[in-house]
Amino acid sequence: ALQRGRPGEAAFHAWACSLLQTQLARLGWEAKPGEKEFDARRRSALIGLLGSFGDQAVLAEAGKRFDTFVGEPDSLTGDLRETVFRLVGREADAARWEKLHALGRAEVSTEQKRSLYRALASVRTSELADKALAIALTDEVPPKLATRLVHQVGDDGAQPELALAFATEHFDALLSKLGSLDANQFFPRLYRPFNDAARADELEAFAKAKLPPDAAPQVAKTAEEIRFKAALIKRLLPEIDDWCRLRTGK
Repeated sequence: ALQRGRPGEAAFHAWACSLLQTQLARLGWEAKPGEKEFDARRRSALIGLLGSFGDQAVLAEAGKRFDTFVGEPDSLTGDLRETVFRLVGREADAARWEKLHALGRAEVSTEQKRSLYRALASVRTSELADKALAIALTDEVPPKLATRLVHQVGDDGAQPELALAFATEHFDALLSKLGSLDANQFFPRLYRPFNDAARADELEAFAKAKLPPDAAPQVAKTAEEIRFKAALIKRLLPEIDDWCRLRTGK
């Protein structure tokens, strides 16, 4: 998250992929007889990380397995479903996004429905992210899931500015879907992906003007987190960038 949108991002992703690919090669995509439960959890985490770092082989395999899943739901084991859905959503074009949406609307399992809608919000194109955000204003999904989509566009979809702009525009409509405790956390949570200290100032100013006093602890916590990340970037990122470039040539 600290590298998002920065010059050293490509080199860091290349280094991370080189480190993780050897581990996935050992585990593979399929569970082995007698495999430890820890390895099953690690497999899903590795696939998710490699996909988030842009590993093209992992993204292609996730897409292939999703396409098979559409016709043969039992082909994709439960421990990999959320990860595969999210990676497919991340890279989705309009047709694949609509397929995910159709599956989400039809799904009766609460857990799998949540995973499919998270995949919709993980998309990296602003046009499709706008469509995911629009769902939050409808009654298509339960209120808490609807508002969670906004956070997921910022987090999983790596588009915090888009999510924040949408939430600001539809502030009252979104908060009306939440109880008081969740409402106090909703807006500060939108700022968590940011690592620019100016965003902490912005959050505090917004909270003073628009949020109730009960939101103050969450506002303070989020603002402190943003400023900590900004300081960490200033202190450590140049050294990390140099270290990654030496090992990747990027």
